[in-house]
Amino acid sequence: MKKLILLFLLTLPAAAQESRWHDVAGALQKSAFTPTTVQQLDRAALQEINKHFPASSLAEAWEQHPEAPLLQWSAQAAAELLKDPYLTYLEPQAFASVMKKFDGDAQPNPGFSIVKDGPGQPVHVLEVDPNGPAQLRAGDVILSLNGHNTAELSIESARSELEGPAGSSLSVQTSQGQFQVERRVPDKRTVTFQALENGVGYLKIRNFAASTPAEVQQALGQLKTQNLLIDLRNNGGGLVSSAVQVCANFLPAGSQVVRLQRRHEMQPYLTDKSGNSTSKVVVLINGESASAAEIMASALHDHGRAKLVGSTSFGKGCVQRYLPLPDGGGLKFTSALYQTPAGHQIQGLGIDPDIKETLDPLSKAQGLLTSLMTGSRSF
Repeated sequence: MKKLILLFLLTLPAAAQESRWHDVAGALQKSAFTPTTVQQLDRAALQEINKHFPASSLAEAWEQHPEAPLLQWSAQAAAELLKDPYLTYLEPQAFASVMKKFDGDAQPNPGFSIVKDGPGQPVHVLEVDPNGPAQLRAGDVILSLNGHNTAELSIESARSELEGPAGSSLSVQTSQGQFQVERRVPDKRTVTFQALENGVGYLKIRNFAASTPAEVQQALGQLKTQNLLIDLRNNGGGLVSSAVQVCANFLPAGSQVVRLQRRHEMQPYLTDKSGNSTSKVVVLINGESASAAEIMASALHDHGRAKLVGSTSFGKGCVQRYLPLPDGGGLKFTSALYQTPAGHQIQGLGIDPDIKETLDPLSKAQGLLTSLMTGSRSF
């Protein structure tokens, strides 16, 4: 991936690259959660660049070394200065992939999803689709994708490697060996559902895209039940606005779903319509339920609308902004932290379920929902 960035930057004049850094620094100075100045960002960027190429100023660096991935190094310096582990430069392919996912535009993929524990760590398999590769299981560590060391890739870049034309092959290497996987056209739905026994509806939300609120509305209309199991396990989040709209199906109008703290300003997100306030709801979460999924789970829980079953959620209580850049790439950085309606912080802590269950959380959730429906307090 570094080679791709390098090759792209070789095609750009030095002045254009420096202009892009000015755009980045200005955006961070204005919108990053941690206050900073452009001068501080410039100094940090120059110090990082000097580890690779000596220069007396940023202007000199871009003038003398147009071949270097200066923007990537500068973003790395900004991440350290702002103590923002999510701040990163996304090369064009990865940035385009992220934007398409937000639009709900699923691309052909190899039938499995991945997550990354942190910088410098390889990715591992989150879930394998029913028709996904038989060689993989959830939790398997993937060492390389198409020959790229996954420990050196951002999670966005790694996920973009999964995508490609339908029918094309993806090279996957694990500790067990290397094999090829065919990419297929995926199911573009972010929501799946089914009717279970005893009038219980099962609603699984995979992620929160622009299309998710409408998909949830359709699912609720077809299920025609007031008793729901909402499965947010392995839901890595997505659009906060979509989570707020989905919560509106279960809360009165004007209910606070989340509070976003942008530096010294607190911004509440409220439901704009009244939903069903009498349905019985149990929400399933696990260690990969993150961001917008944690917003929804905590909102329904704090308002007394749902019980939580599973394991402690991921703990990603911050919101990233994506800044498009002229090269087609973009910058991701933290612009806000969020709190639950009850004022709890999620960042680094996660949400604890009412009932912890890792062996068979779905059965435990069904039993809890049955007790809620019958008025039993045995749970």
